[in-house]
Amino acid sequence: MDYNTNGNLVSEGYLGDTRVFIAKHGSINYFDDIRTAYDGSFVFDYLQVGKYDLWSFGDCDSCPWSQTFTKITVEITGKNEVLVSPDIEITF
Repeated sequence: MDYNTNGNLVSEGYLGDTRVFIAKHGSINYFDDIRTAYDGSFVFDYLQVGKYDLWSFGDCDSCPWSQTFTKITVEITGKNEVLVSPDIEITF
């Protein structure tokens, strides 16, 4: 989501070449990251059963270090499961 300086939404869509991190649920240390494809999609292969946190960073003019992050939690419940995660909404 792209906001102007007044806080109004200017545009939204899926971003390519954006870094997505993954960690075991509750851990602050990520064990892998990947860049999104041109259409915003990404894949983490060979995950074991369990909960994982996914996050990505965005811009925030009023935040420390001018950045913010959005984190979601997903759960793999079985072998060979294909999970489609909710969108990770980041702001610019």
